[in-house]
Amino acid sequence: MFVVLRWIIGIAILFGIFVITRKNKFSKQILILSVIILSLLIATSSFFPIENIFLTFSSPEKAYQYMGYNELKVLIEGENSCFAIDSKGKKALTIFKIENGYKINTESNTKIKTSYKSQFIITVYKSTQTNECYIEIFNSDGGENTIFDSCNSQFIAKSEEFDNLNQTYYTYYAYITDKNDYWLSIDGQVHKIDMEF
Repeated sequence: MFVVLRWIIGIAILFGIFVITRKNKFSKQILILSVIILSLLIATSSFFPIENIFLTFSSPEKAYQYMGYNELKVLIEGENSCFAIDSKGKKALTIFKIENGYKINTESNTKIKTSYKSQFIITVYKSTQTNECYIEIFNSDGGENTIFDSCNSQFIAKSEEFDNLNQTYYTYYAYITDKNDYWLSIDGQVHKIDMEF
């Protein structure tokens, strides 16, 4: 709906400009200029969602659905934001909470930092609007792991089987409550994670 709404409004405005200017001798130039300006406005509105002025969602699921995500596979709620992964593995953005619901966010408001520790790919997602962080740990060798961290986060494990590889791969997700001197313990190996962006 997020993208569709922008296209519908853009096409409606262009049609209106065409109807108004079709008998004007400068109609072609006005139409070309209008297309350029509307394209810029549509692109800009994708980074700064105008919907946040008049739309509030009752649940994180409804906000993510509006943004075009499928059914959610993982949903982690922080203090002032949420993080989700949809059923197709598409990384969801953080959205933020307000007193009476949820507001949408965009990729430009989510910072992402990835590091590699032996066979583990560790990605930290930070909402620039709430300053909250979420972590994702993927074991590229497959198999289950024992994971805990410096702030006793509740890790959610999701598995995915690949029959052709005869292997199950696990990805772990958590909300990080304290970013100071943050470390992870994966199967007894401690890894310091730089949480500075």
